[in-house]
Amino acid sequence: MKLEKKQVQGLVTLGVALVVFNVIAFAVPFPKNGCFWAAWAFGLVAILAAIPIFLYAFRPGKSLQSKFYGFPVARVGVLYLVAQMIVTLLFWGLAFANCPAWVPVIVSVLLLAAAALGLVATDVARGEVERQQEQRKVDTSAMKALYASVSALADRCAEPEAKKAVASLADELRYSDPISSEATAEAERSLRATLIELQNAVTSGDAETVKQLAASMRAMLKERNTLAKQGK
Repeated sequence: MKLEKKQVQGLVTLGVALVVFNVIAFAVPFPKNGCFWAAWAFGLVAILAAIPIFLYAFRPGKSLQSKFYGFPVARVGVLYLVAQMIVTLLFWGLAFANCPAWVPVIVSVLLLAAAALGLVATDVARGEVERQQEQRKVDTSAMKALYASVSALADRCAEPEAKKAVASLADELRYSDPISSEATAEAERSLRATLIELQNAVTSGDAETVKQLAASMRAMLKERNTLAKQGK
């Protein structure tokens, strides 16, 4: 499995943190009582839990925006890790005073629960972003095809007024909202159907019909763009 750059950086950082954590734990002569071991165990859990959190937070997303939303997930993991390290160091110090083991256990469990809730909330937000992006997948092919066809027709018109009408329609298509959706599907079908009539009129040299059809398509396009705007 190919890792993202940020995933690799996170894993290296956590590896260093794990080494430093254990060096401090066993190089400093803390009393190895229940308070020490409880705090050590939850500190180790925090470091190890950060590994899947970082891998998940910076997993390959479907878009740049989706990847951006991985930062809050990672941030929760970092905050939990830092908070647990502070708590662990505090209770290592309190181990000299024979602090009961249940005290670091309770505090650490509460921290772990808060981190879990934070991860769920931030991941739900990321999932919602990805869901919305999936729904908004842009399909611009229909409008691009309409613009290309009408633009080509303008060059084929011999009569100046007809040519102007078709060129104006092409400009409106060019600057219309290019994204198709269910809301615009029927209007786009009508545009394509009318385009066939327009092509026939241009081919036959019927300038009046060309102008009428171009005007009709502009009205359809205006309605279609209104529907596109309302659908967002």
